[in-house]
Amino acid sequence: MRVRTEERRQAILKAAWEIFQEQGYERASMEAISKRAGGSKRTLYGYFRDKEALAIECLRAGAATENNSLDAFFDGHDLRQGFERFGLARLQTTLTPGAMSLRRMLWGEGGRAILKKWFGDIDTTNTTWGRLATRVKQAMERGELRSADPWTAAQHFRGLLETDLIDRAFFGFPTPVDEAMMRQAAKDAADSFMRAYAPD
Repeated sequence: MRVRTEERRQAILKAAWEIFQEQGYERASMEAISKRAGGSKRTLYGYFRDKEALAIECLRAGAATENNSLDAFFDGHDLRQGFERFGLARLQTTLTPGAMSLRRMLWGEGGRAILKKWFGDIDTTNTTWGRLATRVKQAMERGELRSADPWTAAQHFRGLLETDLIDRAFFGFPTPVDEAMMRQAAKDAADSFMRAYAPD
């Protein structure tokens, strides 16, 4: 009997992530993923029952990596600086060609179905934005921000941060997004958020 290993599982996830970004969810095949991972489809199905399960696990792995780094942006810094540091890192990781390709995939028909199942199966408080909402709630309790719904406030920050630059990248606006634009967007989002949620 073939023994499953974590190393092999991670190699499959890496291959799947690459294929999904290159081909999109609908066009990606388990055969292509198994070839990229350097194994057989039989081995692949030994780890993941189908393509949907594999895609969901890729999403979970990506979210976990981002979640684990969020605290570092706030610890040891004032709140406004924490938002700016987090915002810049978020834009730097989201506005890569691979990440934008994945976002296009998720916004497709198959991707929406996967997201619906994924979010129905996880504790959203442990997503990136759920953990940011926890940070916001703690700041409200300390009196650093006015009292409001923490999740809504986190989504307001997300909108301030992402809307313009994500649209530029997603729809291919003539002016490409560069590092200076990301830094300015992160600063502006942090400043606007802190003014909007300043203590009463």
